[in-house]
This record gives sequence, C-alpha cells and structure tokens, in this order.
Amino acid sequence: AKVYPTIVSNSVTIQTTVNENLKVEVINLLGIKIESVVLESENTRIDVSSVKSGVYFVNIYNSKGFLIGAQKILKIED
Repeated sequence: AKVYPTIVSNSVTIQTTVNENLKVEVINLLGIKIESVVLESENTRIDVSSVKSGVYFVNIYNSKGFLIGAQKILKIED
C-alpha cells in the first residue's frame, strides 16, 4: 500500500492493490488512535483537517489484524 502525501494539511490518500478489506489507523506519537477507516476501494482518502499539527503514523492492517504497512506523516496547518 502507498500512503501519500507524507506532509499533509487536509487529507491523506491510501492507494492499494490488495483485494481484501484493509483497516487503516492514524495514530499519534503517544499511541492514541486518532482515526480508523476500512479501505473498500483502491484509493481511499482520509480527512485529517481537524487533527492538530504534528507527526502521526498511518498503520495498515490486513483482514486478520496483522500490520502490513506503516508510514509516518507530518500534519501541518493550512
């Protein structure tokens, strides 16, 4: 899976070619889950406009709950 852009202000896009439902979690540096989304298409956009500026991790899990990808993103204000 591909997560882009890595420096975001409004939304982050997850692009995948996997045919199963993947779960994506946005986690802050304290390990607190900010957002959780199930991917149901090849391109899914996650709105992070209401999240405070800082560093977050986008973790991608397969249908069995195993971590299959992670990407660090930097949230900046508009």
